[in-house]
Amino acid sequence: MILTTTVAVKSHQMTHLDSWMAHCTANVLSACVAMTAMIKAGGDNSQNLCLNINRKANKLMHDQSKMIKGRQIIAMMYESFRTRDRLSLDYLIKLQWQGDQKMNTFKQTWLEIIDRMRPEDVPSETALRDTLYSKIKDSPPLKNEL
Repeated sequence: MILTTTVAVKSHQMTHLDSWMAHCTANVLSACVAMTAMIKAGGDNSQNLCLNINRKANKLMHDQSKMIKGRQIIAMMYESFRTRDRLSLDYLIKLQWQGDQKMNTFKQTWLEIIDRMRPEDVPSETALRDTLYSKIKDSPPLKNEL
């Protein structure tokens, strides 16, 4: 008798759990659809983000048979806004040496540009060294250091 009751309770819990999981999946799906619709309606600036989300969703579904989560979409949205203040190699190339009296300002600006680059965009140590050398090679105080 006890065994029968336990099985009945476990069976009921599984049904309740299945129902809860289906409800959660429906909510997540609704949120993802709503976020994607909001991004699509954002105009030209959001097109790239929308395409990235679709590509990631398709890749997850194809590779792992999983749906993209709302947290992943939000993280991608956040990253798309955050990268707007990121700098590129162009900023290092355009940075002008303004003489020895502004050496510290130059150094801080140089380091700030590198810090604000995406990790994958930071040039190699050799490229950084060569670019820096081309800018400071005519500095009399730095001649002995080079």
